[in-house]
Amino acid sequence: MSKFDLGQLQMTGSCGIDAVFDNNPSIIRPHKGRRRIASLQDLRGFVRVSADTLVHKSQQELWSLRNEGGAFFIERLFDDNGTPVRG
Repeated sequence: MSKFDLGQLQMTGSCGIDAVFDNNPSIIRPHKGRRRIASLQDLRGFVRVSADTLVHKSQQELWSLRNEGGAFFIERLFDDNGTPVRG
């Protein structure tokens, strides 16, 4: 049985859909400050403190709840440094 030397393989760029993600990695990075809510399960881990404000239980972060054209979104109100995301 002959040994298979992986060093002899020549690698080429990705093809198909993998090439799109290799060239544009921002496509697959989620936006951490805003999420679309599809069901109540998506809100697990949050506590509602007012009509449009939520607190993430484990991270103790403030989020806002918004309805935009029938779609619900939650948005993080402060960044990692504690400064407001908006305003």
